Amino acid sequence: MIWLAATLRTFATATAILRFLASAVWLHRLIQQRVSPRWALERGAAVPGAVSDLVVHGGDPRTVWLDHGAPPGDLPDVSHRHLPEVHRLLKLIWRAGMVSGAAGTALSARHSTTVMRRSGLISLLAGGIGLVASMVVFQPAWDLYHRMAYANRDWELPDEVLLAALYPERFYQRLATVWFGGIVAAGAAFLMASGRPRGRTSRGAG
Repeated sequence: MIWLAATLRTFATATAILRFLASAVWLHRLIQQRVSPRWALERGAAVPGAVSDLVVHGGDPRTVWLDHGAPPGDLPDVSHRHLPEVHRLLKLIWRAGMVSGAAGTALSARHSTTVMRRSGLISLLAGGIGLVASMVVFQPAWDLYHRMAYANRDWELPDEVLLAALYPERFYQRLATVWFGGIVAAGAAFLMASGRPRGRTSRGAG
């Protein structure tokens, strides 16, 4: 039961970090400065905010796109289907994470320190494996994810399309590296917190 609680809390932490990264427009722009061509950065300055809003909060793609001031003609027709699909998938993952967090907290009520320590170990192991995988076998893992998660290939766009130029595979590889690195950092924090001594009980002098 302790290991189950620790696993649930680890999953909840991982999904919380994922949500933060999906919302971190500043980080998207920082990565794009390193992986996207100059013409895409200049033309699509408003695109990261629109895409983040769509995958995190949902909504009509064209309306959200225009509300953020993104170029009207640069939203591909296939993205009208794909971006809502991404939102629905992430929403499902985040809801599962919230349920896992609540269940893990309930199960760990009597063994909170032990659960935190084991959650730290699981986070270090899972995050470390993911970190290595994101640097070594990202492309096959990325392709497998798309084949399993989506029924069509709407996510494939020519390189000259603005969305593809701003969100190439290298963008997601770097974002995955940050995600798994965050999970490792959370694991280290769990271990440090679980190792802190609680307040000592003083004995009266009589």
